[in-house]
Amino acid sequence: ESATAVITPGNGQITITLTSTQLNPTSAGQEVSGIQFTLGNTPVSASLRSATGTLIDIARGGVATINNGPITHWGVAQNGANLTLATAGAGSVGGKPVNLIIGAGSYTNANPSITGRNSQIQGTGTFVLNVPGVTPNTRISNVSIEFGTGPDSVLATTLTGGSATITNTVTVSAGPGYIDTNPNNNTASDTDRIVGSGSNISVDGAMPAGSLTTLYGKAQTLEFAYNPSRAVSTATNTIGASTGLTPGPMAFIEISNNSNPFAANAQIYFEGAVVSGQKLYADAAIDALTNLPNTGVSAFMSTTAGQGLFAFVFNSEADFLAGVAPVQTDTYNTSGSQAMALNDQIGSLKMIGYIGSTGGHLTS
Repeated sequence: ESATAVITPGNGQITITLTSTQLNPTSAGQEVSGIQFTLGNTPVSASLRSATGTLIDIARGGVATINNGPITHWGVAQNGANLTLATAGAGSVGGKPVNLIIGAGSYTNANPSITGRNSQIQGTGTFVLNVPGVTPNTRISNVSIEFGTGPDSVLATTLTGGSATITNTVTVSAGPGYIDTNPNNNTASDTDRIVGSGSNISVDGAMPAGSLTTLYGKAQTLEFAYNPSRAVSTATNTIGASTGLTPGPMAFIEISNNSNPFAANAQIYFEGAVVSGQKLYADAAIDALTNLPNTGVSAFMSTTAGQGLFAFVFNSEADFLAGVAPVQTDTYNTSGSQAMALNDQIGSLKMIGYIGSTGGHLTS
């Protein structure tokens, strides 16, 4: 599952844009079916005013055709200050869930759980809620995105400085009659950022130039792209280093503030399986193992001169759990004593986004 969301409160209303970024999905469990969140105040009521988006029907084999009908199955449930907008489960109209949000085609992987559930919203759905008592300054928190027809999974987020991270980990196993020839690479994680409207965090467009700590304050979250390499290319000499070998296209990465990958007292910024081209977030704002918010100085990376993060790249999660040495270790000074810049590359990690104490810039 992979999705983005923008929630924009206004005077008496809330506009929600939900986008599925899962390409060529296999099953309805990968489609977006709802969103949950908490308001800073309890409204008198909440209802769906409008729902818009491009409806399609998907036939066996993946052929998609436009459906000119209306979006009819989404609705809103309210429990105090907690709202759920959904087409499956709480808030939905009831009956067989339809109008799920599906990512961009082609749809050659679509199984009957998709082709038997028409019509579907292609790409993005936009929903306007009537919520008396809400203003543009109403705080939004506890955001979770729902997937599937149950919903089958609800991915929790933690709001930090006008944005949120959402992490999903999936483990697969061989079915009856099949042999798993590589059981060490059966787990994959995907982390995405949700950026709140009105936050001081820009997305895409021209990348800002100059020292990131000067532009956006002390480091909280670094967005990286994983591409196996031993190269080091940074705007500031000696800010980063990489040792070891070039890892494979599938790997397991731990990023922490400790030079020992197995240290019990390390603050973990990221831990999970990755593949070439995948984005990941080294995030001090949340505990990567519990998904609970960090507070105080722990919510940011160290500002002590010379200190930074350590990224350990393993061949597999099994190697990491067995205490096998990483194939590559990358280090990066995040304290601000040296100027960090977007596009800094340290071994297999290239920094493509940054969130600090006062704002930031991300790549979607």
